[in-house]
Formats: sequence, C-alpha cells, structure tokens
Amino acid sequence: MDTGIELVANDESLADLIRIARRADEAGVDSIWVGEYFRSGPVVAAAIAQATTQIRIGTAIALGLVRSPLITAITALDIDELSGGRFTLGLGSQVKRAMNNWHGLEFDHPATRMRECVEAVQVCMAAGPGVESSYAGTYYDIDLAGYLRAPVPERQVPVLLAAVRPTMIKMAARSADGVLGHILWSQRYLENVVTPILADVGADFERAQTVVGAVHADAGQARIDAKRTLGFYAATRTYRTILEEDGFGDDADRCANALASGDISQLESAVSDAMLDTYAITGNPEEFKARLAQRTGSLDTAIVIPPYFGTPANRLLEHQEGLIDVLASVAGARRDD
Repeated sequence: MDTGIELVANDESLADLIRIARRADEAGVDSIWVGEYFRSGPVVAAAIAQATTQIRIGTAIALGLVRSPLITAITALDIDELSGGRFTLGLGSQVKRAMNNWHGLEFDHPATRMRECVEAVQVCMAAGPGVESSYAGTYYDIDLAGYLRAPVPERQVPVLLAAVRPTMIKMAARSADGVLGHILWSQRYLENVVTPILADVGADFERAQTVVGAVHADAGQARIDAKRTLGFYAATRTYRTILEEDGFGDDADRCANALASGDISQLESAVSDAMLDTYAITGNPEEFKARLAQRTGSLDTAIVIPPYFGTPANRLLEHQEGLIDVLASVAGARRDD
C-alpha cells in the first residue's frame, strides 16, 4: 500500500510547502498530495514537481468543474512533464455552497457533471496532431479539430475521482482510473458500500482515501487536534447522511451547533471518542503505525492529512513533521520486505 501525506496550505508560504515537500521526498515518503482551498492545487503541485526527484505527486483534490476539461488536461500534462511522470490528477466537485457562493457556479447533477468532466479530460489528454478527438455529453461538447499539441503524450496521467456517496463511486468505477475516498469513509463503509461497488473494476483501478492522521508525542493532544478537524467536516450538511449511517447523527448535530457558535473549541467535545476512532488515526508514532495498518488494509493508497482546523501553526508543523517521519518509516519497512 502507498502511504502519502497531504500538505495543508493555510498560513504556509509556497516556500514553506516546498521545504516540507523536499523533506518528504528525501525521507522516502511514497507520495505527497495537495488540495485546492486557498491556493491553486495545480500550481503548488508544479512547484513541488520541480523541487523533488522521486516522490509521487497528486492533487487531492483539484476542482474539476471550475476549469474547462482542456485546461485541466493541459495542466496535468505539464505537471507530469515537470515531474518526470510522477503526477496523478485527483479531481472533485466541491460542495454545493462553495460552488454557488465562492465560484458563482451552478451545482446541479454533480455526479454526471464529474463523470463527463473526467471523460472529457481523458479525451483532451490523448489529443494531438493526427488524433481526431471530440467529446459529446450533456454538459460538455468538445471538438478538438486543429488542436496541435505535440508530441502526443506517451503516458496518460491517471485520473482519480473524489467520491463520498455510491453514485459518485459508481461514476469513478465507470470512467476514472481510481477513486479518492472521503475522510468520512469508515471501515464499515469501505467494506459494505465501497468494495461491492468496485467488485468488477480492473486490476489497475486505484482505491485511495484521505484519512485524518495526528502523530504527536502527546497522544492526548493528537486526539484533541484531530477532533476539531473531524468536527469541521461533520458540521457540513452534505455529510450528515453518511455520519448517521455510522451511528454518529448526534455527533453531527453537536458539530453543526459548535461551528455555528463561532467557538471552534466546542468541536473538541462535540466529537465523541467513538467517532474519532472510527474516522481518524491518532497516537504516538508506534501507535499510529499499528492503527494505520489496521485501518487501511483494503486500500491501495492512504493519504494522511494532519489535523489542521484550529491547530496553531507551530503544532501543525509538528504534526506534518511527525507524519513525514512515520510514513517514511512505513514506506521503508515495506520496501525492505
């Protein structure tokens, strides 16, 4: 199993992110991933590509519906070229409120839109001189006649589709090279929902998931920090159903009320210990490694994101550094087997 770290770009400068990426690369971590909240995911990925030599680089996620498929494809191919073939494109839809309010875009039928986005991006990545390329869907109608990017890439960048619910998981199985599971996928959900849907995918299909992970010498502090980040996600109405199915509907209500109060410290008590242990991996380095192996055995790739919501900058850095050390150790032990 590939184990990677997701960089959190909140207060950090690009120089800070590149420094962390270099350290992960030199330490031997399998992969490094970037999201797209307050920075451009592809730009950060490109910067990391030039600053590293061996680590796999991915977006988890880049926003699929705010760019044209052609621009997304061109960007992915450029980053892959910069990295020497180390890039994986993770695409997602974002939540409705962010798409409506932050980006000023409609958000109807997100699963169908994302399926078409992935398919159109794949067509655009394979296009070039002598290749007749077009895509006709409900939301995208693309004709690349006269598109002359040369040479036609020998390698098509893998595309992972971010998914929470069964409909999007099915879209990933149908059209993408892999699925990128949500922080709130529990082991129960993986076994009872995700695995049956993916029963017929090909051997190369990648099962990846982002997991909140907190490594700290103070195991109690690691749990508190992880609770705030989980609570932030649990407060989002979009995820209420999946939490309720796992028995955490009351936790979701407490998290929504805590976040609405403006006092994010209330999230620490809103998230129960049972909910924390269902979705996150915490502890000192040895505890973390044992729990990581237990939790992610059915995945091809585990992407560990440090607890960032409400975590002071100095302690977030400690979490990131701790994760790099542990994930490098896990990767090294696997390579030695």
